[in-house]
Amino acid sequence: MSRTTRIAAGVALAAITALAPAASSPAAASEDWHPVQESWQEYPEGELFLPADRYCGDFDVTSEPVFQDVQSRVTSRWDSGGARETEYTGPLLVDATNTTTGATVRLDLSGRAETLQRPDGSLAVYETKGPVGFGWPTGSVGLPQGYYVFHGRHVVEFPVGEPRRLVLDQGTETDVCAMLA
Repeated sequence: MSRTTRIAAGVALAAITALAPAASSPAAASEDWHPVQESWQEYPEGELFLPADRYCGDFDVTSEPVFQDVQSRVTSRWDSGGARETEYTGPLLVDATNTTTGATVRLDLSGRAETLQRPDGSLAVYETKGPVGFGWPTGSVGLPQGYYVFHGRHVVEFPVGEPRRLVLDQGTETDVCAMLA
C-alpha cells in the first residue's frame, strides 16, 4: 500500500477509533487489527441496477460485465476475523445501459481500488486509482448525483449516519448518465 494510502486510511481509522469505546472495555479489544498476506482471489462483478431517483434522474441504468478478471485480497484483518483493508485489481469491461431508451456504452473499469472497513464490516473509506465505476447517489457530497467513471486517484469517505463524501479528487470524472441521456 502506498504511503498516501496509509495516511488516508490512518486518518479514517483515527476518526473511527475516536468514536470507539475506551481501551479497557471488552469491545475495544475486538477492534485491534493485524496485517495479513492473503492470496489474490477471484472477485466476480455482478450486474448493477442503478435506479433513476438515486443516480441518473430521468432513467434507470444497468451495468453488466462483458469481460472480467477482477481479483481481490485482504491485506489486514480485525482481530475478530473480519476484513479491515481489501485491494481490488484486474480487467473489467461493462456495458452501461439506459433502460428507457436502450442506449448503451461500453466502459473500461480496469483500475485499482482499496477499501477500509470498520469492525462491523461497514465501509469507511474507498480509494480508487481509475478507471473505476462509482455510483454517486442523491445527497452525497462532492459531486452531483450520477454514475461516474473515476480516472486518476479519488478517495471517498463513508461517515457513519452521513452521506458519502469525496475527500480527495486527483483526477477526472466521466458522467455516464450524460453519455446515456
